[in-house]
Amino acid sequence: MAGVFREVSITWQGKEHTFTPSMSLIRSIERGDGISPVCIIELIYGANMGKPQLGSMAWLVATVMRQAGADLSEDDIYAGFMENDEDCFKLYRDVIDAISPNPKKKAAPEK
Repeated sequence: MAGVFREVSITWQGKEHTFTPSMSLIRSIERGDGISPVCIIELIYGANMGKPQLGSMAWLVATVMRQAGADLSEDDIYAGFMENDEDCFKLYRDVIDAISPNPKKKAAPEK
């Protein structure tokens, strides 16, 4: 059976970060930051309904981007969200897209 994740590239501040998300990454996100679990679907739903959980969203972005090799803190992303920085919100959307299996994407290679 083919995996659900594909190699993705996300550009942040002019630097391209290429990586392949994994179920291990998803499980670590859903375990949370040690305080409480994080439900990715709830984060997406809340943001789409106009009730974003900015702290959790910033933590999610930083966690994924560190996996991709970026030197990025959740504080920087949170500050960007609070300043309505479109680049931070675009990065959030790119991260969600990267970790979301999509049947329209090219099939992942068999292992």
